[in-house]
Amino acid sequence: MARIDVFTVDRQKKYVSAIYNFNIDGSSATEIIPKVNSVLPKGSVIIDVLTETIQLVTSSGTPTLKIQLGGVDISASMDFSTYNAVTENNLPTPVTQKIPAAANIGLLFSSDTITAGAIAVTVGYFDSADYQNL
Repeated sequence: MARIDVFTVDRQKKYVSAIYNFNIDGSSATEIIPKVNSVLPKGSVIIDVLTETIQLVTSSGTPTLKIQLGGVDISASMDFSTYNAVTENNLPTPVTQKIPAAANIGLLFSSDTITAGAIAVTVGYFDSADYQNL
């Protein structure tokens, strides 16, 4: 009888985060790179995104929000009521390619109408070496 060895690969999910705060980062209809931010390393593979409202976001309109990484969308567009609550796994589809360059987390509001609020964004990822072993 042939022997089948079973083993586990020691891989560790890692996290980077950013905190958007209107009082520090302002409002814009272009990508906002929060001052409080982490860098996602080159070659990383994103596996999930979590947004959490720290302070209720207020606006003179109802702008949508996308989470970006190096100018590339890593979340589906969230409507105003969605990102004013804890929202998990906003990826439109699982990311299977490696991130080509190190990048900061960015937020893209559809309009420049935010008047207050703060949102924490956490991105879970595997290093490229760990992803090869999944």
